[in-house]
Amino acid sequence: MWLSMNKPHQHMGERIRKARRATDLTQQQVSDALNVSVQSVSQWETGRTRPDADRLVRLADLIGVSFEYLTKGTLADDGTIPKPARWPARNGLSSRYAPLIKSKGEALGTVARLFDEDEPEIILSQFKPIGRIFAYELTEKDEAAPVYREGDIFIIDDGIGFRNGDIVLALDFDGDTFDFRQVRGVRLDALDHTIVDLRPLDGGEVTSSLDLDGEENRILGTVVEHRRLRSR
Repeated sequence: MWLSMNKPHQHMGERIRKARRATDLTQQQVSDALNVSVQSVSQWETGRTRPDADRLVRLADLIGVSFEYLTKGTLADDGTIPKPARWPARNGLSSRYAPLIKSKGEALGTVARLFDEDEPEIILSQFKPIGRIFAYELTEKDEAAPVYREGDIFIIDDGIGFRNGDIVLALDFDGDTFDFRQVRGVRLDALDHTIVDLRPLDGGEVTSSLDLDGEENRILGTVVEHRRLRSR
């Protein structure tokens, strides 16, 4: 009775722990993906507390089980543990799982191939994407983007339209690397082509104007999430 009173969510915690281990995720990885402390994940697994509703949905996605199984222990008709409704949604991954790249040399061709890999390193996005998403980790300071730090992680969505102030990743003219740019204008030219004006993040003037009807692949996507680990 003492355990029941003090650990009301113990059975759910056991399911969380077993599913997490089955997917080879550490408590640290779960805490990073859900923006909570490792202590919170530990308390979920011991049954002392439980995630809120939003994090329960995201947690089920992350550890690869259905929401109903996680909360109630409901099994599939054949007695197996059911997968999330969105699993698999695209190439074996939930649509909110973003393949991760860590090098600016991994430009358009490599980014495209990420979606065909069987087991890419992935980051869980907090939001439902509009198009395809991928994640980019800044592994060294970028002089052209002084507001960002080494270790920052960005989620990029290639299905979002552009508007003033958006931060995008755009290929350079050689097409073998990319840079952060800020959208400073979206307009139509005399041929009704959509033109996007971009400038660097260091506050400089517009340095490029891209014709999306002829150069749509020059912009890899719009930054929809920016994560910075707290300094220790």
